[in-house]
Amino acid sequence: MKVYIAIVRYDDILGKYYRTRKLLEVKLLDGSVCDIGELLHKSVILWSNQLISSGLIPDMPKLPELLPKFVRRKDNRFDNKIRILGNVGECGEDQFRAMIFRKGKNIITECTPGEKFGSADVNVIVEIGESPFGKK
Repeated sequence: MKVYIAIVRYDDILGKYYRTRKLLEVKLLDGSVCDIGELLHKSVILWSNQLISSGLIPDMPKLPELLPKFVRRKDNRFDNKIRILGNVGECGEDQFRAMIFRKGKNIITECTPGEKFGSADVNVIVEIGESPFGKK
């Protein structure tokens, strides 16, 4: 499983624009790669409903809104700020990917060879905290 920071190119009547989003992907045995954010969100809802009906939890946990694949130019949820959290001594690797929203299919895919991709400003904020295991 890997977390990626995707810079996604969108297109509207005013032209091309770019927004960032985090992707959580897994590589399957057949070599294909899937974004599992939506799957995890639906799984939490499914299991929460089971636990509620069994009387093990009282209510549905508060879940953040699942972000849409298509992002309007002025959608302030996508302000091109990415926050990365970590702890001292923790191994971390952040990778950026250039991707394009395909309107006709309502999907986000990687750029194909030869496809032009402009530039985008991305504000990455990295916060490194103390290790939860204390000092040695």
